Amino acid sequence: MCAFFSWMTFIDWKPDAITAAATIVLAALTTILAFGTIFLWRSTRRLVFGAERTAERQLRAYVTVGSEGISQFGGPAVTSIANVSVRNVGQVPARDVRWFINAAFSDNGRESNFPIGNDVFGQNLTIQPNTAMVRSQRFEIGNEETYTKFREGKNFLYVWGEITYLDGFDNRRYTLFCQRYNGRNIIKRDDPNRHDARSFHFIDAESMRYHQYGNDAN
Repeated sequence: MCAFFSWMTFIDWKPDAITAAATIVLAALTTILAFGTIFLWRSTRRLVFGAERTAERQLRAYVTVGSEGISQFGGPAVTSIANVSVRNVGQVPARDVRWFINAAFSDNGRESNFPIGNDVFGQNLTIQPNTAMVRSQRFEIGNEETYTKFREGKNFLYVWGEITYLDGFDNRRYTLFCQRYNGRNIIKRDDPNRHDARSFHFIDAESMRYHQYGNDAN
């Protein structure tokens, strides 16, 4: 307390000191206020950015790929067709949807090489929320040996590809898929009007298995 009165006595006789002290206090308060404003601005910015990211994650389009089976499956002389289901499980339309689909046989049950080619289809195609579309790709078995091995379960049929789309926030997204089929699941479709019964074999979508490689999304 004595020190306080001593200081007050000192500044009573030093008017310039009062001005200097007030200036220092004002500068300190201004600095504190400036730092507080910057902190508040940064916090608000983080909150707004976080809210935007949360809204984007919750409201954006999400595309998944399922199986619609293998139709018109037959021997080397028959063109087979792989069918996939492309579904938008998001909250807004998926726009500018494009796709690449391929199919091939492999003796390796752990095949990991699934290249994405440049033969991309689709332009200005839109998939509405909770809606699916079927995309198909023709392929050839190649030779009788491949067909026989597939029927005997000695090789596998892989169907893979990539779907790209705009997610509703002008971001280009992708879904990579890879599906594997076993020849022991071939089903014969009876058609007495056809001489080549094998051309009307098919593989049910329920027999498809997602492969351990080649499936990814962003």
